[in-house]
Amino acid sequence: MSAVFDSLVAGMPVMLAHFLAAIAIFVLGIAIYSKLTPFHELELIREGNSAAGVSALGATLGLAIPIAGALAGSVNVIDLVLWGLAALVVQLLTFVIVSVVIRQLVEQINKGEMASALLLAGVQVSVGLINAAAVRG
Repeated sequence: MSAVFDSLVAGMPVMLAHFLAAIAIFVLGIAIYSKLTPFHELELIREGNSAAGVSALGATLGLAIPIAGALAGSVNVIDLVLWGLAALVVQLLTFVIVSVVIRQLVEQINKGEMASALLLAGVQVSVGLINAAAVRG
């Protein structure tokens, strides 16, 4: 039992460093996404706009999945940060591309139209899964 406890104590700083780095990348991604999107999802959610909630769900999952992939495949914190940031860029570009292809996307989500929010969330999560696999190699 002592070997298990010793392993836990020895590994805890590494786990915490990786976890905190991944959370920092995630928070940075959410902050950039919030600035990048022309709508204010939190305000819309507070007003009861379900489409904004679905859009936010897709964005957060779409960001978390490839960061988790980078975390699972990283050899150290620097590796995690570099691949996590690369995955973040891909996810942010996903929103830009989808909003260009679907010209009325922002207006539709602002109006609470679920179809657009579901499509955006689906694309964000799907790209996040592919992105995570690409990061893992």
